[in-house]
Amino acid sequence: MIKSLPKDVQAQLRSGVTIFSLQQCVEELILNSIDAGATCVAVKIDIEACKLQVIDNGTGMCWEDMERVGLRYNTSKCSSLEDLENLCFYGFRGEAISSIISLAEML
Repeated sequence: MIKSLPKDVQAQLRSGVTIFSLQQCVEELILNSIDAGATCVAVKIDIEACKLQVIDNGTGMCWEDMERVGLRYNTSKCSSLEDLENLCFYGFRGEAISSIISLAEML
């Protein structure tokens, strides 16, 4: 379940993750797929239409999570400062998807 990180955890994570390029966007989405347990990932890019699609066989999200995905500091991977000491995921801050959304809104 995706939930907002507590304020003390947010304060520790202020890294300013920002996605500036298509390459960074693809990389973050592939890492998200890997974090979801995907063993097969396909990337489709249509430069002319300004579209990017990442398809994988990882664990999907529940419908309730759709309201929170992409909100900064909302994640399913971390919920306390103790979790930061035992990380086993590429993404855990809830920043990359938020940054990708901001980039897409500028296009």
